[in-house]
Amino acid sequence: MEDWKVTMIAAAIAFVCVIVIVLSVVLSRRSDRKKEEPVGTLHIANDPEDGPYLFLELEKQPEELYSKESVVFYVDNIPYAVMSSNEVRQAAGIDARK
Repeated sequence: MEDWKVTMIAAAIAFVCVIVIVLSVVLSRRSDRKKEEPVGTLHIANDPEDGPYLFLELEKQPEELYSKESVVFYVDNIPYAVMSSNEVRQAAGIDARK
């Protein structure tokens, strides 16, 4: 094969690699923008007798979430100790029911 053909093939391969890298960077940045911010915190307190207690603390109004297909939450695992349900709510930072 002639030298100029090898050089052209190598240049074409290098050009394609550069295009693929640029497109990858652009598309990854675009997908990062689509990541949603968490709308609240899901507190989980595991009770060995009754199973887990789940408490949802929303930072947005529920009306703002109705139109969304999916939402993201922070997850807070509360270590279980012998607690009443009111103590679990207090540990989660939620007002205890009276």
